[in-house]
Amino acid sequence: MRQLSFTTLLCCTCAIVSFGQPKPEDSTASDQKFYFPASLYSDPAALDKAIPSLAEKVINNFSADNKKDWQKQADYNALAHNFKNSLDAIDSLRKKNDNKSGEMELRSYDLAMIKDKEKPGSFDQVFKKEYSTAYNQLSFRKKVSAAFFDTSVITQSKKDYSELTEKFKKDKTDSLTIEEAQSLLDKYIANSVYGKIHPLMSVYTSDPKYQMMFPAIKAFKWGGVAPVQNATELADPKMKYKLLMELTGFAAKGEEKTAKNEINLGIGEITLK
Repeated sequence: MRQLSFTTLLCCTCAIVSFGQPKPEDSTASDQKFYFPASLYSDPAALDKAIPSLAEKVINNFSADNKKDWQKQADYNALAHNFKNSLDAIDSLRKKNDNKSGEMELRSYDLAMIKDKEKPGSFDQVFKKEYSTAYNQLSFRKKVSAAFFDTSVITQSKKDYSELTEKFKKDKTDSLTIEEAQSLLDKYIANSVYGKIHPLMSVYTSDPKYQMMFPAIKAFKWGGVAPVQNATELADPKMKYKLLMELTGFAAKGEEKTAKNEINLGIGEITLK
């Protein structure tokens, strides 16, 4: 009888312990919050110091999908100052995309930050050396692609970052959800990291032979004309050409008005070949 009572008690205890402990699947990403004082948004220097720790926490709480997202792995490890891990993620991203030159900006940044830890003040010099080496190994076409960097992107990144931090500041909350933390990290790297290295990159991407030209198409400012290497047929500027083009397109349901009033993307990118 005593044996039976003990067994019954043990089973009940195990059941209580089992039901009392949260299951791994009960803790969802949406429930995860990180302590991040609202006062940091009023102190840029303090915010800069807090970003690596936040990035580390986000990485440690990555979902299964995020763990396969090598771009986020590369970005957030760079922000967490885990530069070796960031370089490993870039290698995985290159393998995934079959692109040996992918993410050369962030890779150059990682290498420069590693060297700057060993030799403070060497960041600019090392970044320029690493980036120029990577850039010079690119094909003509990829150099054109790398040179296509609109400075308005930096302006927009600053605006997006400022608006987000101002929002968090007004909310006066000392915590961030996983989604909010990732949004902050995404805006931060675009503003602070790429804002820092873009001037260093422009030295190597400003060669006129790699620069796109932008025709005066007011409604389509992004329609650049890319330079072509060893072109065999060139338009004669003394001649007038008549072009006949067949355009087809469609409008998603409810967007007929937008499609009617805005320029057809195909027209905006028409160039002579």
